[in-house]
This record gives sequence, structure tokens and C-alpha cells, in this order.
Amino acid sequence: MAATDSPAKATAEEPAPLPRKDHHSAQAKCHVKKDGAGGKFTYGKVGVEDGPSVLDKGDPNYDSEAEEEPPKSKSAEKREVKQAATAAAAAAAAAVLEGADKLPPTTTFESMGQQLYSCKVMSESNEYVWVIFQGETAPRIVGTYSTKEKARAKVEAITSKENEALKVGWKEEPEDTWTCKCDQVRIAQYPVDPKL
Repeated sequence: MAATDSPAKATAEEPAPLPRKDHHSAQAKCHVKKDGAGGKFTYGKVGVEDGPSVLDKGDPNYDSEAEEEPPKSKSAEKREVKQAATAAAAAAAAAVLEGADKLPPTTTFESMGQQLYSCKVMSESNEYVWVIFQGETAPRIVGTYSTKEKARAKVEAITSKENEALKVGWKEEPEDTWTCKCDQVRIAQYPVDPKL
């Protein structure tokens, strides 16, 4: 046997095995997702038995009475306040109208307006103004003039321009009342210092 073939020499020449290194550090370098809360399809940590915070409505443990009402948006709150104010105003108006029926006719704005609109009210000072009304069901005053001629001239100027430009078909029928397919205008004499 040769000296090179000796077992003692062979073991001396073999390199020593490297120490086994652990490739995992002792501490986690990032946040652990489950944080000790179990594996897939499990809820919560040990000791927390509440279950999920949101239950499905199909779940047999679902309790609709325990559910809290979601907070209202600002627009919903504003809408509720507006509806409450409208309802209160309507109730107040109804109460006023009910009480107004018990008053003499000359002491309410409603009756005063109806009398003036009828054009049968006389003036204490024998002075009158000419008023142009627009609209049929709820007319509004669109002009006030000292003479009937000035009021007629204004209405005729506007109706002729609208007939030319818009082809609306203003016609005067009856006197001092103009109508078209979409509107009505009327001239009325109103007393200054009316006798009501």
C-alpha cells in the first residue's frame, strides 16, 4: 500500500464540513399579516370570540335590530330640515287662512287683492294708475303707468316685437287683454287710496 493511500492521510486532507447556517432570522423584518390570528378561513385571534364585525343578512346569527343606522349625509340632513320647515310653513299658512275667514273682508290681504283685481274699487282721491299684469292663473305686475295710453303703448310695442321675432301670435281679445298660445297680458285700472 502506498503512503498516499493511507486512510489517516485521506481524512486529514478532506476539508471540514462547514457549519450549518440558519437562513431564517430570529426576528421578522416586516409586519406579519395574520398577527397570530390563525390561518386561511379562520377569524380573529385566540381569546377573541366576537367573530367578524359584519354579518351577512343571510347568516342565521344576523340580528337586524343590533345593526346601527348609518350616519346621514349633510345633504340628507339639509333636505330633512327643509322639509320640516316647509311643513311648518304650510301648517302656519293653513291656520292663518282658517282664521282669515272669520275676519271682515277688508282686513285681509287676500280679500283686498281680490277686490283690486276685479277693477271695481273706487279711489278716495279720485286718482288711478294703470297696471300691466302678465299670466292668467297667478298674474304678476310687470308695469305701472300714470295713463292708460302709456300702458297700451308699452304692451303693443312688446307684443308686436314678440310677434315678429318669435311668431307667438299675440291678439287683443277682449279690449285691454292680449293672449297668445303661451301667455296672457292684461291692463287694469288700479285706484290710489282705494275705498275697500
